[in-house]
Amino acid sequence: MERIKFSLGLSNLLVVKGDGKGGGIVVLWRTWVNVSLRTYSINHIDVDVVEDDGFAWLFTGIYGEPRMELKHRTWKLLRDLHGL
Repeated sequence: MERIKFSLGLSNLLVVKGDGKGGGIVVLWRTWVNVSLRTYSINHIDVDVVEDDGFAWLFTGIYGEPRMELKHRTWKLLRDLHGL
């Protein structure tokens, strides 16, 4: 991911590794953007973002359960994050 970060001309990187061979979540951003980690798990990353002009917003990345019988976990995660 470091190589990709530099090839895109970005300066910051936050990685949440997945379980097993695949998966994971990556957030990349430029120097003038302030990103603060709120919460994370192997299935999500939740950050506060403040741009250089002061505009603030929330970014949540979700890596949903790939197996249909476990989709209820993804929906529970979304409900829990909404409650925060």
